[in-house]
Amino acid sequence: DQILGITPYEDLRFNYKGRKISEHEMAEQIQYICKQVGLEPKVHRSVSTFSYGERKRLCVAQILLANAEVVLCDEPTSGLD
Repeated sequence: DQILGITPYEDLRFNYKGRKISEHEMAEQIQYICKQVGLEPKVHRSVSTFSYGERKRLCVAQILLANAEVVLCDEPTSGLD
């Protein structure tokens, strides 16, 4: 689980790789998404300190970041706190 050694900000920033977006705009979008899923206070803390539910919220943040038209989820609320 290499993701456990990074922060939500670093994880979501990695998902921006290859997009044509300014560093400032990217940071604002990451902060906004983290606020939407309730991770804003922990955006710069190691994922290794997160509860199972917080890790699930990070997964939801990754989905929101993708801005997909359709998302298929199997038990999307399972484990959310």
